[in-house]
Amino acid sequence: MSNNNDWAPNYGGNTQFVKKKHFGFNKDTNTLVFRVLPQPKGYKYGSVEYNNTPFDGTWHRYISTIFGFKNTEGKLRVYESPLVKKNKVVEVPCAATDFINNLKAKLEEARISGNSAVQSKLNQLVGQKGVYNTNNNQHMNVVLLDGQIGELQLRYKAFLSLKAKIDKIRKGAPNELGFDPLSFNNGRFFIMTRSNTGKDTTFDVEIYKEKIDVPGHGKVDKDLVHVITPEILAKLEVEGYDLNNIHSKVTSEECAQIVAEVDLMSGKSPACDRIFDARWKAERTAKKSQVEPEQYADDDNDNDDTAPTTTATSVTSTTGPATPNNAITAPVGTPPVTVQSATATATTDGELSDEEFFRIAGIKTSA
Repeated sequence: MSNNNDWAPNYGGNTQFVKKKHFGFNKDTNTLVFRVLPQPKGYKYGSVEYNNTPFDGTWHRYISTIFGFKNTEGKLRVYESPLVKKNKVVEVPCAATDFINNLKAKLEEARISGNSAVQSKLNQLVGQKGVYNTNNNQHMNVVLLDGQIGELQLRYKAFLSLKAKIDKIRKGAPNELGFDPLSFNNGRFFIMTRSNTGKDTTFDVEIYKEKIDVPGHGKVDKDLVHVITPEILAKLEVEGYDLNNIHSKVTSEECAQIVAEVDLMSGKSPACDRIFDARWKAERTAKKSQVEPEQYADDDNDNDDTAPTTTATSVTSTTGPATPNNAITAPVGTPPVTVQSATATATTDGELSDEEFFRIAGIKTSA
């Protein structure tokens, strides 16, 4: 037997769970150093399928993500907005985006009018730490200096700064030949720095440099040239992201069902149980019937971060329960959708009850 300390036996099944990583700016991170990677192919590195599949030329993808809707157990079900626009014209609507945007508009109206009671309630829904939100980012696979691989999320302004820098490098300086900083054998790490906050936020992007000793000159800054090795490609297949399937997908009709059945104040929607949980369970059952049972002994663990990605499919028989008589009409655009109202609570400290909040905010109760 080998004395290699890295040896690990395989006791059934050839898969190992790896928690995938997400990178991005946050309140404690204002500087990122990364190298852009291609998308994984979706096959085991070195397999016939892998070798016969070319790399996808797409290195980034814009995704609008919907947050806030939960199953009836209160577990968050994050999904990609089905919204499709062409030349600013909506071709495929997203009820959740309309729903959230209209609540945010109500919040701004309350703020301007000075209605603090309504503003407080709406802050619970779509404020900075509210129940609902949309996250509009560019996504890409990257490797960090320490070798970690994962998904980088950049807001629009940050991505434009990165893209401008890449275009400038490819074009080249006057009297200098440009090159592709994302290429396999002559790539570069970028160092991106965020300054200021809010609308004044700016992003500076430069090529990351290392200090080397040059005889007679001392320490000199030089581009850190990076090569994508077979080891990185193998790791990418395990830890990288298919940019087309980062989050669960739903159809426009399914999205409307989720919004129509939501309990406004909690975000719980029975439609999430049907559209996500029931589908995942069916997929797991199908997988179990095709592989050795021990590989899925713990597969019933429900982890919000690792739930299988679903694909958009039409729903023909999941119309959901009838809308109750105390449903409210959410301020969402055309056609309107209804959402279930939370039970009105009596106030003992001057805070608005949910029922009074719905009335004052203009969220009309259906007859």
